[in-house]
Amino acid sequence: MYKNLHITFTQGEIYGLMGQNGEGKSTLLKLMAGLLSPNQGQIKWNNHLLGGRDSLQDLFFLPEETELPPTSLRKYASLLAPLYPHFSMSYFNHACSAFALEIKKPMHKMSFGQKKKSLIALGLATQTSLLLLDEPTNGLDVQSKSTLRSLLVEEKRNNRTIIISTHQARDLQEIITALSIMHNNSLIFHYPLDFLQANLTMSLDGHDQSFYTAPIGGIKQSLIPRNLPEPTSSDESLDLEFIYLAAIHEQNKLNNYLSTIIKGG
Repeated sequence: MYKNLHITFTQGEIYGLMGQNGEGKSTLLKLMAGLLSPNQGQIKWNNHLLGGRDSLQDLFFLPEETELPPTSLRKYASLLAPLYPHFSMSYFNHACSAFALEIKKPMHKMSFGQKKKSLIALGLATQTSLLLLDEPTNGLDVQSKSTLRSLLVEEKRNNRTIIISTHQARDLQEIITALSIMHNNSLIFHYPLDFLQANLTMSLDGHDQSFYTAPIGGIKQSLIPRNLPEPTSSDESLDLEFIYLAAIHEQNKLNNYLSTIIKGG
């Protein structure tokens, strides 16, 4: 599916991995989790080849959907804990309490949202340095999404790297610290959010140096360089979905500009 894919994820960041259906987001996460094997090349994390025992103890993968056993959440946690050297039962209880989960309830009888929250709680409790989440907000209500954001921010402070595949960027807008975009089975965009925020801004005015222009909520907006002399820019945070659209529609134009800045041009 991929050709010449080279990507580096930095410790302690929360990555938003965006792309249309079929672009390979889930495949990339499964490759990193060791569920699939690359035909060529290597995937490493903390100097370990992913797929080996050492690496599997230091990552947790939450698929978009999964079958759960007819056992209680508490029992499942006790079965999972020995597989992860740093598993924290106290943090598991903390996450379950935050999500208002019934830990004695059989997991196969839970609703889709409860199952998702249960697996998130388990993943957080593993205390692995790498956490892979495939569409974690699917099936969650508004309160649960807010709880998830709070828990993930806690984990970033613990220097965990979290990679989140999502179609719902605005659910995670407040916590994502880096953005990766896949298009036509290639990685076309991969930048820290603070770098984007420092060099790009949104404008309500049209501009001849605009990278991309489209309506948001019926209002025409443009993505422009932040350093333009005209007072057209806004101090508001960048909209991740707008950045995504700009990246896939004006890939070369946007990347060339950002690459020039990185090179000091």
